[in-house]
Amino acid sequence: MNKLISLVSLVSLLTFSSFKVEDEVTIARVDPLTKVFPENVAFRSMNGAVEIAAGEHAVFQYAVHSGFSIKNLHVSCENLKNKDGMSLNNIHIGYVGYVGVGFPLDQRPHDVLSSSTGIFPDPILDEKECSVPNGQTQSVWITVSTTNTAKPGLYKGYLSFQGSMGGSLFNIKREIEVKVYPVVLEEPSFLSLNWYHDTVSNLTLFNGGKKADLFSDTYWNFIEALVKKMKEGYQNVALVNLFTHIDFNQNGDTYSFDFSHFDKIIEIFQKAGIMKMIAGTQLGDRSTGAWTSPYYLHVPEKENGKMVDHLYPLENSKTKNFYKQFIPALMDHLKQKGWDKNYYQHIADEPIDENVESYIAISKYIKSLASNIRIIEACQSTKLADVIDAWVPILPSYKSNYEFFKNRQKQGNQVWFYTCCFPKGEYVNRFIELPLIKTRLVYWLAFNYGAVGYLHWGFNYWNDNPYKETTIVDSYTTTLPAGDSFIVYPNNGKLNGSIRFEAMRDGIEDYTLLKMLEKKNSEEAHKICGCLIKGWDSYDTNPEHLRELRHQMLEELSKK
Repeated sequence: MNKLISLVSLVSLLTFSSFKVEDEVTIARVDPLTKVFPENVAFRSMNGAVEIAAGEHAVFQYAVHSGFSIKNLHVSCENLKNKDGMSLNNIHIGYVGYVGVGFPLDQRPHDVLSSSTGIFPDPILDEKECSVPNGQTQSVWITVSTTNTAKPGLYKGYLSFQGSMGGSLFNIKREIEVKVYPVVLEEPSFLSLNWYHDTVSNLTLFNGGKKADLFSDTYWNFIEALVKKMKEGYQNVALVNLFTHIDFNQNGDTYSFDFSHFDKIIEIFQKAGIMKMIAGTQLGDRSTGAWTSPYYLHVPEKENGKMVDHLYPLENSKTKNFYKQFIPALMDHLKQKGWDKNYYQHIADEPIDENVESYIAISKYIKSLASNIRIIEACQSTKLADVIDAWVPILPSYKSNYEFFKNRQKQGNQVWFYTCCFPKGEYVNRFIELPLIKTRLVYWLAFNYGAVGYLHWGFNYWNDNPYKETTIVDSYTTTLPAGDSFIVYPNNGKLNGSIRFEAMRDGIEDYTLLKMLEKKNSEEAHKICGCLIKGWDSYDTNPEHLRELRHQMLEELSKK
C-alpha cells in the first residue's frame, strides 16, 4: 500500500514538474446569462468591456476548471480605473454554489436545462475562497456596482485567481473592462414586490439553526437583512403583515391596537428607501382547503387570556364588530404617520370566478369603512372592476384578457402581473431549470405589454435545507418547482443572493433603460424590445443578442 502511495506521489510530482501549474488551470470568461454546471468543460468565451449606464451593475462570470484538485481558490480584484485615475471600487466576488433539484419541472419548455448530476447553479456564496474538485468546474461571479455619479469612460482592472494545486501555488491574472456610457440610470419606476416570510422556522434557518423569538433582536436583524437584500434588487414596495405586526387586544366587544411593531418594520423599509408603496397582507382566506371555496375574514379573539385567530364569514357579527373598529383605526394611524397616500390593501389571495362574489362583498365592505383605502390583488378573475385598484393577474390571464387590462389602465387602475408555480411551458419564469435569461426577460415582457409592476410570493420560503433541495411540496401537496419558493439563501445571520436574483435586478435596469428611451424615442424603444419579445410565450433567448440590443439603447441614449 505504501509503495502504491509513493508511486502516485511520484506520478503527481513528475506531472507537476513537467508543466507549469498555471498551464493546468483553465479560466474562461463566460456570459453571466449562461449557467455553468460542474460537469461543463467547454465554454463559449466572452470578450470585451461590459457596457453600462452610470448607476447600473456590470457582471462578469468566470469558469475555473482543472484536471487536478484546486485548493483555496481565492479571487480578488484591483479597483477598476479609467485614464484619469477615477475608479470603480464597489466590487463583490462570490462563488456560485450548486443546489439539488429533486423533482424535474413538468410541462417542460423546449430549452429546459438538464444536469447529469442533478444539481444546478444558483446561490452566490459569500465566501473568501473555495476548493474545486479535480475534473469539475467552478463558477466565479463578479459584480461591479456603480453609482449615478460614475464618470463616463473605459475602466480597466485585473482579476487575480490564486490557489494551490498539487502543493504548488498559482496566481493567474485576467484583465476586465467596464465601459460607463454618458447615461445616468433613472430611479426605477417599475413596482417590484417580493413577499418575505418571517416565520420562526425561517428565523431559525437565518440564525444558523439557533432558535430565536419573534421581535427579538435576532428577528429585527433578520428583517433588516431581508430588506437590505430586497433593496439591492430594486424592490420598492414594503410589505407589512398586519396580523403579525399589529398587537390586538379585546375587552368585551371593544378592540385596541398596538402599532409599535407595525411602525418599526415600515420604518426599516423607509430607512432602506423602499416606500413607493406599502402593501398590507391579506385580511382573508379561503374558508376551506378547496380552491373554489368562498372567502372568510381573519378575526382575532381573546380566549383564555390569549388572542387567537379565527376565520369567519363576512356576515358573522363578530367579523363586522372587529373590522368596523380595525379598518378605521388602521387608516387613521397611517394618516398620522404620513403613510396613507401610498398604502394598498390585499384582501384575499388569487380570487377566481368560482369565489369572486365573496371577494367582492368583503372588498366593498372594507371600502365602506374607509373610502380612501385602495386594493391590490393577485387575481385570476376579471369580475372585480368595482373593487380592485391595482390588478395583478397571473401571466396567462394577462395574456387572455389583455384588452380588458389595457382598458383598466385607461380607467386609472394599475396593472402588474405575477408568476408563481405557474405558468410553465414556454413562458418566462424564475425556475432554476430555465435558462437564466428567462428570469431577466420578465421585465422586457412587462415593458412590451405595458405592465407597471411584478409580484412574486417566494422571496425566502425556505425548506429545512434550501442548499440541498430547492423543490418544495407545500401543505396542499402541490409540488412547487425548484426556484419558485425562494431566490435568496440563509447564511448564518446573513443572506446569500443568487444568480437568478442578479438576473432579476439586471432585468429591472433593462426595463428602466427602455422607459428612458421610450421618452426620447418611443418607436425605437419598442422596436428594440420587440427584437427579444416575440409574443407572450415566445422570446429570443440568445444572451449575445440581448447585449447587442443594450448597446443600441445606450448608444441612442448617449446622443444629444
